[in-house]
Amino acid sequence: MTTGIAGLSSEHLKVRQDGGGSAMVAELEHSDAPRVSVRGEPEGGDAAFLFETVRRGGHEPDGMHRVLAVVPETGIKILEVALSLRNSGSLPRRFRELVILRTVQIEGGAHEFSAHRPMALAHGLSQDQVDSLHRWRGSNAFDEADEALLDYVDALSSRTPVSAEIYATAIRHFAPADLVLLTMTAGFYTLAARLSNGLNIP
Repeated sequence: MTTGIAGLSSEHLKVRQDGGGSAMVAELEHSDAPRVSVRGEPEGGDAAFLFETVRRGGHEPDGMHRVLAVVPETGIKILEVALSLRNSGSLPRRFRELVILRTVQIEGGAHEFSAHRPMALAHGLSQDQVDSLHRWRGSNAFDEADEALLDYVDALSSRTPVSAEIYATAIRHFAPADLVLLTMTAGFYTLAARLSNGLNIP
């Protein structure tokens, strides 16, 4: 039995070169790595630019970035959307991270929850709030604006139209432009959870 990338047996590994021939793409069936991802360091091209963008933000490329780098032209645009949703406008980052954590919690996006937990804490959520998020309705950890937003996110995740009552409560606490941004954030991180669950991003 031969071994391939990361010492995995060839029974569970198929390897091909990416379009530029600069980085390996591993399709893994039984491992803790993403099922499809760029392995190693890309040598130029859009994949290398994607990694550089991540590093300019003070991070090392993780499993999600390595999956995005498999389709680097689209992956760069996805990364740009993520950064814009987190940072554009005047809405405090705290509310964005609250939406992200609750969305990926509902969607089962363990990778995103783990990645965004420290960001949420750094931008104003307390440890008690993060720990109470799965049972927020029964906790006293959140104020009225938080609860209105969490109720809105939960309604979005129900895959049915948000009721006029829930929307009216949310719009009392958030400007229309901010609510559009927060709705986009919930939708985007639903996509992120789908990527991590479908492609086994740890």
